[in-house]
Amino acid sequence: MTGASKTPYETPSPDDSEDQDNSNSGITTFLAIVTMSATVAMAVFSWQLVKVNRELVGITEEMKQATAESATATKQSATAAQESAAVAKQSIELARLSLNSNRPFLLIVEESLRHMAAAQSAHVHPCIEFAFKNCGKGPALISTIHARLAVTKLPE
Repeated sequence: MTGASKTPYETPSPDDSEDQDNSNSGITTFLAIVTMSATVAMAVFSWQLVKVNRELVGITEEMKQATAESATATKQSATAAQESAAVAKQSIELARLSLNSNRPFLLIVEESLRHMAAAQSAHVHPCIEFAFKNCGKGPALISTIHARLAVTKLPE
């Protein structure tokens, strides 16, 4: 340490250090505010997602319940339709039986043949008379009677 010169160690002035600290603290504060704002925005968004998710789960449960109720109602409707079809078949059968039991039933109770011997005369026509009796339960309305007479052998 004889004769050698030493360079003194330079220390920064207190004013330079304070300016850098102020500059760094401003940037740090700005970045902290941006980070905090982004975190708050993400928290709000996440809360909204949770809320919407809960609503969707509720709607899904309601739809599931409504679908189950609809399926039950459809099964009941199908059962009712089958029962209705069976009742309709029974009703048709009863109507058919009722029609047969209440219908008129006409029998010929008397018949007479007149003017058969004089049938060869041009002015005399043979005559056949019938008497009907309704043996059924319903009324008989006779609107027309058709008959065909063919004489094959004269009575003796």
